[in-house]
Amino acid sequence: MKSLAERLEQARLGPPRKTKKSIADAVGISTPSVNDWFSGKTKTIEASNLIKAARFLNVTPDWLATGRGPMRLGTEHIDPINHVHQDLTQNLIKASCAEHSGKIEIPVLAAMPSMGGGEPLNYDGDQIIDVLPVSRYWLERNVKARPDNLRVITGAGDSMQPTFLDGDLLLVDVSKSKIDIDGVYVLSAHERLFIKRVRQRMDGSFEVSSDNPTVKTVDVLNGNHEVTVHGRVVWAWNGRAL
Repeated sequence: MKSLAERLEQARLGPPRKTKKSIADAVGISTPSVNDWFSGKTKTIEASNLIKAARFLNVTPDWLATGRGPMRLGTEHIDPINHVHQDLTQNLIKASCAEHSGKIEIPVLAAMPSMGGGEPLNYDGDQIIDVLPVSRYWLERNVKARPDNLRVITGAGDSMQPTFLDGDLLLVDVSKSKIDIDGVYVLSAHERLFIKRVRQRMDGSFEVSSDNPTVKTVDVLNGNHEVTVHGRVVWAWNGRAL
């Protein structure tokens, strides 16, 4: 299905069938806002609302957002769970995962690093807004990181296409506070938050760049920049390991 509205309608039919009001109540927004989703007036759904809607409709967030991947993942699909609010420290690390019935609950952060010019760090809502239950079996097979070190964030912008797209959910290993291997990292500099690819050059310095060939941004970290590494992206929720 090509449009968000079509996918929502298919998911709504269930079984069991859901009303638009029940979806609005589950997400915590108004029924008219949900009506805009179904009419096509709203083309994309905010990440936190997308996750809650996907849980309530028993579909995967990636399928609901983009149409990619399976509609449902059996034992690996997202389970209904209470909405979580919790303060988060500045470097986005002080939280822990919990396990319930073979699933690991990974904190979903309000932080939305930019894959373009950078998201200002000083915005309201730098906190855990939800949790994303994922099967322990899936994590052990696909992600080489301790579950307690994992967080979910949402990418914003187009500079990392085609690796991942604007609005994709990204799994980040926040234990990676130093660049030890080439990869995609969450970085902050000049009070802004970025997602960029980092490669080590022959002279030992690090090159920071975008994957989108139309975006000509390449910087070199040679010790003259104050850059904080918040973690390494290990999975994009379009089914791609990094």
